[in-house]
Amino acid sequence: MPTPDATTPQAKGFRRAVSELDAKQAEAIMVRGQSPR
Repeated sequence: MPTPDATTPQAKGFRRAVSELDAKQAEAIMVRGQSPR
C-alpha cells in the first residue's frame, strides 16, 4: 500500500482519522471483553 504523498496534510488527516477509529474500535473491543483477533 504505497503512499507517495503521505506528507500531505490530507494524508496526515486521513491517517489521524484512521488512528482514532482504530483506537475507538480497540477500546470498544476491550470493553466488550473480546480479543481483537
